[in-house]
Amino acid sequence: MSHTMAYPIHRRSASAPPPVTRKVKNTKTNPSAVASANLKTENRKLIPVIKDGNSFFRSVSYLFSGHERNYIKWRKAIIAFESLFPDHVFHTDLIDKAVRYEHAQKLSINRTPATEFELIAFATMVQCQVYVYDLISTRPYRFVWRLYLPRFACEQLYDKGYLTFYRERNIYSPIKDNLQVSTDEQHHARHHRWRSVY
Repeated sequence: MSHTMAYPIHRRSASAPPPVTRKVKNTKTNPSAVASANLKTENRKLIPVIKDGNSFFRSVSYLFSGHERNYIKWRKAIIAFESLFPDHVFHTDLIDKAVRYEHAQKLSINRTPATEFELIAFATMVQCQVYVYDLISTRPYRFVWRLYLPRFACEQLYDKGYLTFYRERNIYSPIKDNLQVSTDEQHHARHHRWRSVY
């Protein structure tokens, strides 16, 4: 599969609806640093990667090096980061050590797909915002932008840039992004930093 190919972000329907933003609910039920966002979808293209359990790590590798070959290194780096900073990636008052250990064991299997914890860990590692264009319904096709923010972000060091991914049933693709997030969107994201969309 050639990496020069790029698909429009709405592959399934030419008249796909705009992103749907859900209301923020109880933050204690979901320990993720996720906020709802509403980005434009024009001028964004999907980059095809191999669709397996490593698709998130392949997408990260592609965004940083232009190819998928380093996905195992990224997978190991993110797992190591989670083990070094478990209190920042996981809310330890909600998730005990046994559950975290089981999660790490599952993730060490090569084709286990990434979860929200890996997205939070990745955002924290690279200190930038991570937007995921997530399929939430197939009848009709509906999408929502989910924003994953770095934990323990220092305002002086925090990169206000962002990376974008497309997710459909735990399969990720990197999005080639020709747009910039507006100042209002960044302010809204910082204001809702620790809220959840669930």
